[in-house]
Amino acid sequence: MTVALTHEPDGRWLADWSATGEVPRPERLRLSLTHVSDARRDRTIELTPSRGTPLYEGRLEDLGEGRWLIELDAPGQWRLRGRLETPFTQLVLGE
Repeated sequence: MTVALTHEPDGRWLADWSATGEVPRPERLRLSLTHVSDARRDRTIELTPSRGTPLYEGRLEDLGEGRWLIELDAPGQWRLRGRLETPFTQLVLGE
């Protein structure tokens, strides 16, 4: 399973569900961003389905520059983890 994660300039975070194969589409996703050296910058947001598309979306203002541990999960079902360096445009989790 892979999910492409995108951060738009307007603060929207999009998770593209189209590459997940046979995994059932969950009601929501949770995106956790853990800063590697400053816990005050840690963030968690909920991503909800965008009607009529394979996208989930949520809003989180600019993180600023830095390195993050990232986790995208459907609570109680599955979890994908990776690393992220900001600023970024797109990251594929689960490769």
